[in-house]
Amino acid sequence: MTYSPATFDHPSSPSPVKRRSCLWFILPAGCLTVMLVCCGGFSAFFYGVMGILKSSPPYQVGLERAKTNPEVKEALGEPIDAGLFVTGSVDLDNDNGHADLNYPISGPKGTGSVRVKGTKNNGVWNYEEISVTLPNAEKSIDLSGGPAPE
Repeated sequence: MTYSPATFDHPSSPSPVKRRSCLWFILPAGCLTVMLVCCGGFSAFFYGVMGILKSSPPYQVGLERAKTNPEVKEALGEPIDAGLFVTGSVDLDNDNGHADLNYPISGPKGTGSVRVKGTKNNGVWNYEEISVTLPNAEKSIDLSGGPAPE
């Protein structure tokens, strides 16, 4: 006769199999949540910075001049739209500042890029350069002429 000790399993305690299957759900869900939060934070930051640059007067002046210039309209066609990315910077200190931006534009006939360089003194922007460069052109189209709109 063999003696085997009695085991008493409490009906409410989860079995090891149930605990293991919960871990296979919790670990990936937790990792996925962390990745989504990080990517979402990065995306919000990125689009926030792009929004700030795109709302700046140098960006707006450069885009408006590109859209209304006959040479640019002939080369790219209409409508002319700005691309998603803006490179460069706009540094402001009260009524003074500096801008150096470069961003893509496109139309039905092709693409190009706008370059805007300017300084802000006592609240007034002065643009040293506003130009559009086309991929197949030997020179850029100068859009600097004329007063800076406010």
